[in-house]
Amino acid sequence: MKIAILGAGIAGITSAYVLAKQGHEVVIVDKAGIAGEASFANGGQLSYNYRTPIANPSVLKQLPKIVLGFEPAFRVYPSSDIGFYRWGLKFLAACSSKQVAVSTKAMLTLGRQTKIELNKILSMGGEPGISFDYQGGAGKLNVYSDTVALEQAAKNNHSKLWSRSKLIQNIPALANNKEVVGALWDEQEDSGDCYKFCCSLMHYLQKNYDVKLLGNHEIIQIEHDTKKITSVCINKQDEQKTINLSADTYVSCLGPQSTNLLKCIDISVPIYPMKGYSVTVPATQHCVDASITDLKNRMVFCKLGGRLRIAGFAEFSGYSTRVKPQRIKDMLTAAKAFMPTIGDYDTVLDQWCGLRPATPDSLPIVGKTKYENLLLNTGHGMLGWSHSLATATLIGGYISNTPQPFDPSPYLANRF
Repeated sequence: MKIAILGAGIAGITSAYVLAKQGHEVVIVDKAGIAGEASFANGGQLSYNYRTPIANPSVLKQLPKIVLGFEPAFRVYPSSDIGFYRWGLKFLAACSSKQVAVSTKAMLTLGRQTKIELNKILSMGGEPGISFDYQGGAGKLNVYSDTVALEQAAKNNHSKLWSRSKLIQNIPALANNKEVVGALWDEQEDSGDCYKFCCSLMHYLQKNYDVKLLGNHEIIQIEHDTKKITSVCINKQDEQKTINLSADTYVSCLGPQSTNLLKCIDISVPIYPMKGYSVTVPATQHCVDASITDLKNRMVFCKLGGRLRIAGFAEFSGYSTRVKPQRIKDMLTAAKAFMPTIGDYDTVLDQWCGLRPATPDSLPIVGKTKYENLLLNTGHGMLGWSHSLATATLIGGYISNTPQPFDPSPYLANRF
């Protein structure tokens, strides 16, 4: 079967991997090339045990501060886009305790399945040559500056509670940070460079399965009849040449771009871009292998080879991908104050922002559509790196009619 995958981010590349392994002919289309958008310079954490949807009851209490601009990690800008307000109403509805319980369980399922699938790739029987600055078993620390918040989190978490003294004993770089009160330690978490993983896996697919990549091709529209997709109209940007790509089955992995493109074929998906930022600097000898999350500033610190990736912030400002210099400056200032010795903060190797495809309940949208040959694998939010290998297995199950490794129902589009 010929399958066209729309989007070459982590969701698209992992879908291609699963489908090519099943024996399908696969072609991938993306205007930005391999992992050129939200997957390019994310935080690096493989957070298999992450269990907190953005929409939760505690966020409701913070909304006035967020809207008024008093919460530095979150920014919501005025918008004339009616789609943002529709998304926002669904987000508020997802803040219920009942929905949080559903989302928490479903997030953990995806994370744990991703760990299983990644271990298959990295095992002796897996694929050779996949290199991405992987830190297996390096663990993750969630560092708190609020004692009440730490104690509350420890009650609802299987991670190990570290006191301030134990934290500093293990992470001396935090010794001068007087605000830190303790941390939760999860030794099962990994980290790695998502972009390098996508490039390495794509190289393997091209070499061993003849998977085609149509980079620099923008998707203009999707052609269809009443039952199925007939072709995808794509434009090769450097030649201004429009062609029609035909396949037996199509998988949309287009992130925030899904909303407008699918709306044209009468498919509604509540996905809205949540801009995140990252800055990469050289790591120093004081940098540790474990990834670290600063809960106060909602920033992550992740060692990727000889580099230190600092990422975070959540900004609702439409579809603009412009890097705002002040946000990078704010990130570096907060990083220096949090752990001043682990990075050469005066030497910026890269600064970046990306549009995370956020759904109201923090769960991706994966499954079949009203068109018999179109499937969705999108809306992973800030957890695409941690969840995409799992959702790719669902896509493989749908297309090849094989048993699913877990219940796919929490991720269906018709839940909204």
